[in-house]
Amino acid sequence: MGAIGDGVWQGYYEPHLPRARQSSNQHTNRLALLERMHMRTLTEMCVNRFAWTGLPKNIDVRYLELTLFRYGLSVFYKEDATIYGEKAFMALQGSPSGMSDMMDRPIAYSLYGNMYTGKSVKASECVPIWSNYMHIPDTDIVEVYATKLADIDRTLEINGKSARRSKIIAVKETQRLSVQNIIRQLDEGNPVIEVNSEPGGYDTNQIQGFDLGVEPDTLERLHIYRTRIYGEVLSMLGIDNANQDKKERMVSSEVDANNGQVLSMRAVNLNARQIAAKQISEKYNLDVKVSYHVDSDIPTGGVDNGPAIYS
Repeated sequence: MGAIGDGVWQGYYEPHLPRARQSSNQHTNRLALLERMHMRTLTEMCVNRFAWTGLPKNIDVRYLELTLFRYGLSVFYKEDATIYGEKAFMALQGSPSGMSDMMDRPIAYSLYGNMYTGKSVKASECVPIWSNYMHIPDTDIVEVYATKLADIDRTLEINGKSARRSKIIAVKETQRLSVQNIIRQLDEGNPVIEVNSEPGGYDTNQIQGFDLGVEPDTLERLHIYRTRIYGEVLSMLGIDNANQDKKERMVSSEVDANNGQVLSMRAVNLNARQIAAKQISEKYNLDVKVSYHVDSDIPTGGVDNGPAIYS
């Protein structure tokens, strides 16, 4: 995917580019920044959902999960040639190559890696690790909801600023300074605002106000909507979340329904990984296991498998 796979990183360098290459629209820049922020945070949650144990020490779980997230496939195999001084297991980005068998399984895979010349391996010489049964990465979920959340956040920011200045005031040029002083005192929170009511001074009959239409409860409703959208994307990623915007207590049926959705979406990604872990263990005489991260059950070494063999 362009936005998350490669192009998203360009956004972090954008402020350092020449001004001619930057957008002159402040609103567009702010919206893009919010979208990149949500892409990053949601991506971090995606790639930290699973705990792997029993993998060879040179397998980088971070790279493995990022590959599954971006491309939907990582190919596990044992390299025949000597790489970095020894023969080792590898888990690299790959894509199906050639035809598929009668059960729609690729008969070969093309492999890719940084500083690594691509090669092709037969299905019998490797184990494909798929991100799910559909063989489709989760980038579409993150991109769609990152855009939604960015739109809501930008709307909250705009309405938040409008709430500070809920009306537009039109006055004659001779009274502009007086009105600016009043606005300044309002911003400073002064309890008493003094005006000059003498002849030639402050004339309230010459002031016109235009309501911007910002209702007092608009921000609260928007925040509730944002919370629901955020909970929705977490559920789609199989991450536990609670409905915090309901004032009354959730009934057990609502809790069970939410838990059921979370567990179903969790199985979407976990089952495919567990099948691969079992096949890797049987094929290479290893004891590879993968489970879903929970707060009370994060196995030691489940993420960091030690330094890479070329370090």
